Amino acid sequence: MRTRRRPAGIAPARGNRLNGEMNMRAVLLIVALVLIAGASACRKVEDGGSGDFRNAKWGMTKDEVKASEKLSLSEEQPEVVTYVGELGGKPAIIGYVFNAEGRLMRAGYLVDNYDIPPKEYVAAFEKAKKDMGVRLGKTSAEGMEWASGVQDETDPEKFGEAACAGRLQYAASWINDRTAINLMLNGEEGHCRLGAMYDSMDLYVIPTIVERSNPSAQPTPGPEAE
Repeated sequence: MRTRRRPAGIAPARGNRLNGEMNMRAVLLIVALVLIAGASACRKVEDGGSGDFRNAKWGMTKDEVKASEKLSLSEEQPEVVTYVGELGGKPAIIGYVFNAEGRLMRAGYLVDNYDIPPKEYVAAFEKAKKDMGVRLGKTSAEGMEWASGVQDETDPEKFGEAACAGRLQYAASWINDRTAINLMLNGEEGHCRLGAMYDSMDLYVIPTIVERSNPSAQPTPGPEAE
């Protein structure tokens, strides 16, 4: 079984509005849910371990994360370490992403295998959502989104093919005061990707919102622009 690895990009990267990574609308929704939900959102997020992601906690150093992981290290780069595990019953890359200060800010799973049929990707998404729901509880949001804005396939048996072609995205999310979690199935040109991304609210989500919404963070025109 051939699996293509993307150590530096655990979440699928796409150029359209169905970007595999959390888009701005989802980020704002997450923050709103945190502020509104209050105490009800303070349930501890666990993913088969005692930490924010598996046995790791946000802000850990790379050495601390490696010490917390029971699996054998697969690859290591300056800002990423990866392992091989499972998501939705399928082989998956497990990745930990660190910020410029060397602190854990994101982590996740990625199933990116050409040999898995589209229907099995849909089944894997549903299994992953069910398994994650056992630990995380009710989703904050979930659904299917058609790229055209209109459902252009009526046969559920072909929804997997639609997802692999980039016409359809499956999504589910959970939120608490420390972590935003997004489970997504989408694809491009017949190639499906299933990912579950865990983002630190303090180290990734909120700083990202601040950076994108702060005009002063944008480059200022040079003298030649005057």
